[in-house]
Amino acid sequence: SQLIDINILWSMEITDIFNDKYTFRVSYFNCDDKTAKKIHLSTFNLTSKKYNYIDPKTATILEYYSDMYQTELEATIINIKSNNIILDKTIFFPEGGGQPSDIGTINNIPVAKLQYKDEQVLHEVKENVFAVGDTVKLKIDWSSRLKYMKIHSAGHLLHEVLTEIYPTIVPQKGYHHDEAYLTYQGQINISDTSKIETLFNDKVSSDLPILCDYTDIETLKKDAKSIPKNLPLHKKLRRFKIGNYPSMADGGIQ
Repeated sequence: SQLIDINILWSMEITDIFNDKYTFRVSYFNCDDKTAKKIHLSTFNLTSKKYNYIDPKTATILEYYSDMYQTELEATIINIKSNNIILDKTIFFPEGGGQPSDIGTINNIPVAKLQYKDEQVLHEVKENVFAVGDTVKLKIDWSSRLKYMKIHSAGHLLHEVLTEIYPTIVPQKGYHHDEAYLTYQGQINISDTSKIETLFNDKVSSDLPILCDYTDIETLKKDAKSIPKNLPLHKKLRRFKIGNYPSMADGGIQ
């Protein structure tokens, strides 16, 4: 308190205590935001070389979209909520779109659970020995990542084969875990199993290119068979495309 101007009205509230580590909120009442930020950064030494301050609400950079084959990464902790670590960037894919989460470690401590919330990835660790500002090393289990990437891509390719044979069926759900399956509204003849398998294997053998990138809703509409109703209209969307088949919105990794 001796470091803050006596003319500034302020308060401090402890919001969380875990393993003798404190999370606190400081409020300033009689100055503008710019002055408050300047006072806060200088008082709590958040601009030192030890810790370059990053707003704890900053969106996590999703490195797993930039390079799906990257298995290790250094990142900075920008916030901690109990056992949930929030980083400035991550290679850990959280469960979504029918695809399971990655598994791996942060500084050799197992990551128990992953969740995407408010544009941030929460990494729940089994043992929280971290502090905000720490630089940590992320490492994913590559065998698990590759396995579910293959299952996910295979599910999309199977969908294209099925809709090529049965153009009237309507997709309902894709589940890309160990016991993977696709569900549709409509009829598929069990007698066509051999035909489906042959066509699917031929497509696999032809080594079709896979495109994963960002696009917008209007561009997606031009090359997609259908557009999910819940897609956001004013932000970039993840697009997935196999060979010359139509594009589709997809947030998974291939």
